[in-house]
Amino acid sequence: VRKALAVTGLEKYFADNIYSAWELGVWKPDPEIYRMAALDMGFGIERCMIVEDSQIGLQAAASSGAVTVFLNHFGERTDYDNVIEIESMLDLPGLLKDL
Repeated sequence: VRKALAVTGLEKYFADNIYSAWELGVWKPDPEIYRMAALDMGFGIERCMIVEDSQIGLQAAASSGAVTVFLNHFGERTDYDNVIEIESMLDLPGLLKDL
């Protein structure tokens, strides 16, 4: 995970706030990984936003209690009423301003 963040230039935004299902022993679609990360960083899950791009991740995020964003590259169908859909990460800054 750290290498991927370094290669993409995103590592500086995460510091030590990287949570792995391998390390925590929690696997999607269990939403607990999100709740554990929020708690560890000192936030209530309801104050968090989760961006997911897979159906299994979307299932976990949508049931976590966080604001959930589905990066829907392929126009997939989603059955969740509490999910905001975007087609590009370029749409994300606007969402952050509106929330």
